[in-house]
Amino acid sequence: MIAVIVVPPLVTVTGLNLLALHLFFMYYLLMAWITPPVAISAFVAAALAGAPPMKTGWLSMRLAAVLYFIPFFFVFNPALILEGPIIETVYLFALCLVGIWILASGLEGYLLKVGRLELWSRVLLVVGGFLIAFPALDVTKFLDWITTVIGAALTAAVIAIIMIGKTAAAKLIAGT
Repeated sequence: MIAVIVVPPLVTVTGLNLLALHLFFMYYLLMAWITPPVAISAFVAAALAGAPPMKTGWLSMRLAAVLYFIPFFFVFNPALILEGPIIETVYLFALCLVGIWILASGLEGYLLKVGRLELWSRVLLVVGGFLIAFPALDVTKFLDWITTVIGAALTAAVIAIIMIGKTAAAKLIAGT
């Protein structure tokens, strides 16, 4: 009902893609399956595992936290739902995959080949991953690429600091 009432005026006011907005509302409707207090899928899984239902629901939501960002990406750049040139779609899809991987790593506190992350690095990786994944409104304009460049630089700096710290700690341990 909300898609029928809200989406057409929203398209008129904002100029956003009609299909992307409908998919946005459908996507969030389906997220109710893992989001408490509804969390039907999580509650069924909890019943099968003999686990507490609400705890399972909150855990499912935490593990799937990155999924809450994805609809915003395709609303702001419909090329991600194949409403644009194929080259732009492939490029933005790859960029979103990298950004979502870094975002998920920050949210979970573990980065592949780096290991467990401290709180400061987690926060910076979440920001960096979001900036990388957030699609440019027009990939031909330089100013729209700034978020991607800032996110990549932030992510690279955080990973470099962590790796330098681990190397220094390993040398300190080996020297004693």
